[in-house]
Amino acid sequence: MRGILGPGLLIVAALALPFPLVADTGGAVEATLTIVAGGPIGGGGGVGEPCASSLGPPLPPLQVSQRVSLFHDVDGDGLLDPGDMLAYSAEVENLSPGTFEGLRMFLVFHNALTPFGLPSGWRQLELGALRALDVELPPLRPFGKVRVGFTARFEGEETEVPAVFVQAYLYGKGFSVAADDPATAAVLDPLVIGVRETVGGAAAAFPGQAVLAKEVTTFSSTPRLVSPGDTVEFRISYTALDGGSVELVDFVPPPLRVRPETISAGDLETVGGGFSLIRARFTGLSPGDRVSLRYRAEVGGLDMFTFLATRALAVLADGETVFSDDPGTAALGDPTALLFPWTYGYWSPELWGEFSRRSRCILPVIVRDVEGNESLRWAFWGPGELSSAGPGDLVFAEVLEVPVAALTGQAGLGFLLTHVPPDFQEAFVPGIYGEPVFVPLSGGTDVIQGLKGGLCGEIFLPLLVQLPAKGPVYLTGVVVDEGT
Repeated sequence: MRGILGPGLLIVAALALPFPLVADTGGAVEATLTIVAGGPIGGGGGVGEPCASSLGPPLPPLQVSQRVSLFHDVDGDGLLDPGDMLAYSAEVENLSPGTFEGLRMFLVFHNALTPFGLPSGWRQLELGALRALDVELPPLRPFGKVRVGFTARFEGEETEVPAVFVQAYLYGKGFSVAADDPATAAVLDPLVIGVRETVGGAAAAFPGQAVLAKEVTTFSSTPRLVSPGDTVEFRISYTALDGGSVELVDFVPPPLRVRPETISAGDLETVGGGFSLIRARFTGLSPGDRVSLRYRAEVGGLDMFTFLATRALAVLADGETVFSDDPGTAALGDPTALLFPWTYGYWSPELWGEFSRRSRCILPVIVRDVEGNESLRWAFWGPGELSSAGPGDLVFAEVLEVPVAALTGQAGLGFLLTHVPPDFQEAFVPGIYGEPVFVPLSGGTDVIQGLKGGLCGEIFLPLLVQLPAKGPVYLTGVVVDEGT
């Protein structure tokens, strides 16, 4: 859509983007966003009725990073060999203004690693080809950090075990979140240590969906978007490369509750803390054979987090462990994610501002293209993301603050795209207010749905930008009066 803007324009969002801005109040509108309300905009819906709170993308209140180092190198070669010792640590960061108590850490790792010197309070579990540790964390103050870890000896032989791994899960009442290895580009990924490789280097643990895939089916109008009480179905598929045997393993964290009668193969075990473990062993496979594990789970009550990301793993006959890929996304080696409406998370513009000065994170979103096709994408947020992200990455550029008083009846929020490089990719805004569903600002007028009843103060619209291959992007936001 193209329109000519009149002289009475109100600049409401000089976007505080890390790239240059042009304060241009005239010109052609390359893309216009129309906001359509389901009730009166501004003020309460009626006498004595409170106005509805404005929503925004809730940040994960807690996030976990994990690291590993060579604690004792027997032969001094700097590589992981039998008899060497590893030091693992996980750092938990509180991104919220509240104090957390009762947090626990669940750590899963290859059974070729033997922990030693564990302090009191650590619980050890033997899970066949895997081992696990469980420990309670001390109270975590607002915007504080806590670190936990353990040391382990590598007991395997390089001819038998090509790589080992550690994956931590932070959990509490009704929620869990996987730790991320910040040294890799993969999302919420385990630490993978290749034998006879430099510690910290990732081995081939993510062979892609052709080998191991974990897909999810939701029974809602918007794929991947679920609410408490919904049922989802997971399907884990493995294609044998060398034949022999394989054990498919899936940890099911809270708030998911497995329906045992729906498990297609294997056994269900209760691990504790709301975690369940499903294991299915397949033998006598020939190269190219494909086996699968299916089950259904019910989504329990949501607490703080607005997404859940999980991976399955396959333990091969030679001790090698590989992790699943989500076949529903273009990203390689990413976990399989479910998204929840933003109404289940805490959000405020002040918290976003505080967070932007402290840390960085990644959030899954649903992107709907101009043809109506939907796909899950991973979007980055935090200090320096626009400078550190690569071409094609999706980043939160800013949250636009639109005064409700400026939106009487029906109004348009226009964007002047000027000095845009020819290879500029795309910009996105929410298509459904309060949900992680984004639509592109290009090729016509897009509509925000879900603005029901009176709204308080401002409307906050997160702006996503897919980075171009090169060159800066200049953007200016304006509110356009109805009829211009």
